[in-house]
Amino acid sequence: MSMFRTKRIYEEVAEEIRNWILEGKIKPGEKLPSEEELLKFFGVSRASLREAFRLLESMGLVETILGKGRFARSLPKVDLSSPTVFYETLIAREILEPMITKYAARCATSEDISRIGKIIEKVEERLDSAIEELIRYDQEFHLEVAKATHNFFLINITLDYLNIIRGLGENTLKVPGRKEKSFKEHKRIYEAIANGDEEEAFRADLEHVRNVKSLIEKLYGEGEEKRVGDALL
Repeated sequence: MSMFRTKRIYEEVAEEIRNWILEGKIKPGEKLPSEEELLKFFGVSRASLREAFRLLESMGLVETILGKGRFARSLPKVDLSSPTVFYETLIAREILEPMITKYAARCATSEDISRIGKIIEKVEERLDSAIEELIRYDQEFHLEVAKATHNFFLINITLDYLNIIRGLGENTLKVPGRKEKSFKEHKRIYEAIANGDEEEAFRADLEHVRNVKSLIEKLYGEGEEKRVGDALL
């Protein structure tokens, strides 16, 4: 008997596999279970399963290697020592993330809000934890916000972005008072999403990313790429 009862079965299958990847149950570069295993697990037709794979491949989450099988896509390797890449990343975040958060406030279900709220609770209890743990919670927070949009493209964009900037969080959170301020900013974003307030969610996230961007510029210095980027904005 099939696990799913919706008309678009392949989307349900794709969402489940996507969640395995986003939650780390299948690591980047790791081979996915075989078609036969997945057919047995989901109880769907081979046509639906292959359509799900086509959707996942279009989202950039899965890649097929001829003669070897299907794999979770390896994460992009980006050289943040390059000033151009460095500032392009900050600019992209400032443009995209507040809009993603605004859309999350529109689309979030009670389950989404609960998951985001639990991260806020954990951080509040563990503000004195090691920086590495706080970075993990920070990334979980932003990924859960993106997942609340229920939009493959926005989730995938966020996943790529978070993996590119992972290394930047350590130095920013070492700045005195930044851990506490970051928590307050995240809590404001969460409350806006929980209240379904799209405009407040946008404002809260925009303030958050601009604060982080400003701090990073102070830590790493400004360059010509930053001035060019600001001119484009």
